[in-house]
Amino acid sequence: MRRAQKTAEIIAAACGGLQVTTDSRLRELDMGVLEGREITSLTEEEERWRRSIVEGSLDAGIPEGESMAELATRMHAALESCLALPDDSKPLLVSHGIALSCLISTLLGLPVYSRRRLRLRNGSLSRIDYQNSS
Repeated sequence: MRRAQKTAEIIAAACGGLQVTTDSRLRELDMGVLEGREITSLTEEEERWRRSIVEGSLDAGIPEGESMAELATRMHAALESCLALPDDSKPLLVSHGIALSCLISTLLGLPVYSRRRLRLRNGSLSRIDYQNSS
């Protein structure tokens, strides 16, 4: 979360010193027992767990980790909280690749386990416009 917060601070400063508010729901996917491990240190089984998440397998999962469905639920909750902001607000959500691609993919109607889930590059910018059609 520190990288995302630093990025948000840089953007806020460049936009004239806007306020940065942190939200733990925007954190990266919890990788469970693999959290903080170097990819080169993973066993074959651990690498299969990691690839199942990255490639979007239906049965993806890492012991003690978060499922893609759980990730989607909390990312959607963070986005939906923006709807409570004043009408003239223009929130900017800064997060991490897997978390943001999961959010955007599900907004587009793709399942959380989709093999063709979006792959966002570091530092990429995605714009989502909300239209109240009711």
